[in-house]
Amino acid sequence: MEPAIALLTDCFDLDGEAEIRAERAAGIYAQTEELVADNARRYQDQNKHRERYVKLNRRYMVIKARQTSGIAALTGSQSTGEGNDKRLVI
Repeated sequence: MEPAIALLTDCFDLDGEAEIRAERAAGIYAQTEELVADNARRYQDQNKHRERYVKLNRRYMVIKARQTSGIAALTGSQSTGEGNDKRLVI
């Protein structure tokens, strides 16, 4: 393979970034599940619970958006975002 082609098709760094983002998203998802389970187990201030939930959901959505943009960069496609609204809902 020619060096220029090898350089242009090397996705090792992008694959690593995608894996890190997937792990972060899974971690935030697990935190959110635990937050919801904790809310079901005991009485707590629902306004504070909602604030924590919203913060975790925003972090999750940012990571998922970065994943989507990274995939679009890899495939060369442009996403309008329509139909891809996958919010964290528990």
